[in-house]
Amino acid sequence: MSFSPTQRTLRALRNRGLVCEIVEKFNCYAGSFGQRKDLFGIIDIIALSPDGVIGIQSCGNSFSEHYRKILESEYLVDWLNTPGTSLELWAWRKCKRKLDKGYSEKLYWTPRTRIITLEDLDENHIG
Repeated sequence: MSFSPTQRTLRALRNRGLVCEIVEKFNCYAGSFGQRKDLFGIIDIIALSPDGVIGIQSCGNSFSEHYRKILESEYLVDWLNTPGTSLELWAWRKCKRKLDKGYSEKLYWTPRTRIITLEDLDENHIG
């Protein structure tokens, strides 16, 4: 059974002891096959941590596309300027792990993560 990037992210967050929930919605009436809608166009999951509320965009290999989507969001500055909030991008990919002194390999899923900050806007001259 294959898990979606969202399910992998939920599992990882819960393994860290965080309370989390999906906030992305699916509208089956939009378009020919339906459409997913993220919270503010950039958040799939909300996690509660001792430091505050974490908004998480979860995806597969399309890290740069989702990173650009986040930076172009009209809600990014408002989210990041709200006290107690942060935003992260998690992109899942398969990596190889060598076993038995390098004679065999095992594939495992690992996230590439990035904490999005206001400095990201300055570095990319967007906003």
